[in-house]
Amino acid sequence: MNLIDFESIKQTVNILDVASRLGIEADRNGKALCPFHQEKRKSFSLKTLNNGIGVYKCFSCDAKGDVIKLVREIHNLDTMGAVKWLNEAFHLGLRFGRLNKEEKKALRQEQKERAEDEKLLADWDAEVSTVERQLCFLTQTFNQVKNNKRFHYWGCAIWELALKYDEQVHYYLDFLQFGNITAKWFAVPEARTLYKRILSECQIESEVKNNV
Repeated sequence: MNLIDFESIKQTVNILDVASRLGIEADRNGKALCPFHQEKRKSFSLKTLNNGIGVYKCFSCDAKGDVIKLVREIHNLDTMGAVKWLNEAFHLGLRFGRLNKEEKKALRQEQKERAEDEKLLADWDAEVSTVERQLCFLTQTFNQVKNNKRFHYWGCAIWELALKYDEQVHYYLDFLQFGNITAKWFAVPEARTLYKRILSECQIESEVKNNV
């Protein structure tokens, strides 16, 4: 038999179609209620990456993965069980049987490479989340400053920072929250540099606490 090409399956099957089959009702923007925890607001996002692979992520419980993992988690299956479910649900025409030694060796190598890729993706996703949290902290702080008249005088470093950097912070935050993977790739180092620059100009946390 031919080895099952997992990447090809992920690219062939549309994640929105898979979600629909699983009872997940997504809107036209790919937003849905998370199937892994109870919630009233849609924090579950479904989208197709530039490489054609559909992925999901919940911004509340941090559940994330691809179409195979989604089926696996919803139906409590192993990877092969999820592939068989997709094969039957979407008529992929896959054939299953025993692997010979060479096929097993090739499969182990493929799984190793996939695990390495997933780790890199997880590390990258963690970096994006860290920088996003840092920018969110800045926007919350700047909003606090702009809404508190105690800060509204020239010479107040935190107020001057809010006036100087608020628009830039929102600019990069939009990329991190709504941009595609390419946009995030370019935005993360610049956003990280901006965050460090702002902190170096003013001890934001201590100044806010002292003035509230």
